[in-house]
Amino acid sequence: MASRPGAFLETVSAFLLPYFADAAADMHEARNEILDTLASYATRTRAEMLQAAQIIAFGMTTLDVLAEARTAELSPSTRIRYRSCANGLNRSTLQTEKALDLRLGGDVPIAADPMLEPVNDLREAGVETAIEQAQAKIDACRDRAQPANGAHLRTQEERNKRLWAGAMIDTLKQMGIPVQPVPAG
Repeated sequence: MASRPGAFLETVSAFLLPYFADAAADMHEARNEILDTLASYATRTRAEMLQAAQIIAFGMTTLDVLAEARTAELSPSTRIRYRSCANGLNRSTLQTEKALDLRLGGDVPIAADPMLEPVNDLREAGVETAIEQAQAKIDACRDRAQPANGAHLRTQEERNKRLWAGAMIDTLKQMGIPVQPVPAG
């Protein structure tokens, strides 16, 4: 990808700058190192460049974690935990590199037939018929699940009221207000 300045490239460079700033003499040199490193991946699209930036960030973070694991003040268990984290980062780096290699090699699978837009997959008359059929199925399921006399509505409403009352009593008790529960009945 060409190294022309742009908002996307500047944003990627800004995110990678902390990894390069300590080793460079100044910010201009660090930015040039970032651009050279990104260019070495020969990306063609923004998505590929983002993957390359992730590879760089994962790799640099892995090295940083491994360096931190060597400090003397860490306990052996913490040192092992750091090394485990570095191993996980390394796996992520390798997976991202593999994905980028597939993209750059043109081996990314492409759908054989483009998918239809969900809005346009039925004609207007077909949409109305599909909605009516779906509504009929929903109504049939509701009819099977509910008693004909409407008792379920009363029972559900009563249960909701009891749950609400219980929640209110618990809240008042937590606030330190003495509350006498209403007997169930």
